[in-house]
Amino acid sequence: LIERDSAYPAFETPEELDALRKLANAEKRAFRYVRAAGWDRAAALARMQREPHVVRLRAPDETILVRDQILGDVSFGPDQIDDFVLRKRDGFPTYHLAVVVDDEAMGVTHVLRGPEHLSNTPKHIALQRALAYGTPIYAHIPLIQNADGSKMSKRDKDKAARALAQQAF
Repeated sequence: LIERDSAYPAFETPEELDALRKLANAEKRAFRYVRAAGWDRAAALARMQREPHVVRLRAPDETILVRDQILGDVSFGPDQIDDFVLRKRDGFPTYHLAVVVDDEAMGVTHVLRGPEHLSNTPKHIALQRALAYGTPIYAHIPLIQNADGSKMSKRDKDKAARALAQQAF
């Protein structure tokens, strides 16, 4: 991705990014990473050999259409997708990179998940395109809820079993 200029190293420290997030919060706007003006690709590639950095995907300058089997077509404009991190400073991949590569390696054709992941989908599609991967069929299904209206969890049975066991003693 770096060789094709679809991704690039970024050198902001966690403290610098935190300050930018606080500024966005103070200005009552969502934080969106914006590459510094005057960014020099050759200099950045040289710096990445000697300085801690993350690797960010160069977000597309186009609208990404998510074709969702439940929600229908959902559009995300270029102002809604920033240059997100693919590889962290410690060298580990982020969830976004890992899930896209893993899905491709496993031949995943359909992705079914909760609506809270809809905002991740345009990022995944952008990365799939950058890697020349196929795009699976997406369906963001409504959450299954407990009788009290709370989100059902795979741990709910454990909680119930633990409560029953504690009552027995």
